[in-house]
Amino acid sequence: AELSQSEVERKKVLGLLEKREKHLGSLEETNERLANSHRKLEGEALAREENLRGKYAKALEVVKRYQNRVHDIKRELGQNRQKMELLNRERSTLGSDKESLVEEVKRSKQKTREMQQVVADLQEDSAAKSSQVQAVKH
Repeated sequence: AELSQSEVERKKVLGLLEKREKHLGSLEETNERLANSHRKLEGEALAREENLRGKYAKALEVVKRYQNRVHDIKRELGQNRQKMELLNRERSTLGSDKESLVEEVKRSKQKTREMQQVVADLQEDSAAKSSQVQAVKH
């Protein structure tokens, strides 16, 4: 009976070992599935990361282009502001020049009238002297 008892114990232990091996096999399969899922997810994450890096790089290029354009526009605005200031100075200079030219023209016209009067007076004088000389000769 004792032999049989140890036989029973042995069979029990063998049964437990067999169950444990099956359980280990099941755990190894689960572990393998999890590892495959992990690799797959890691690959997808890397692909997404690459995709995002590409989009980010493109976005940076666009931002850089806009920053350059803004810089160009600001430079252009500065140049236009300088041109406007120059034109305004020229306009005010031209305005004062125009006023002085108008005054100069008025003075010239007045001098012309005065000279015409002097010429007329001289012609009159000359005519009178000429007639006096004619009268003296006769």
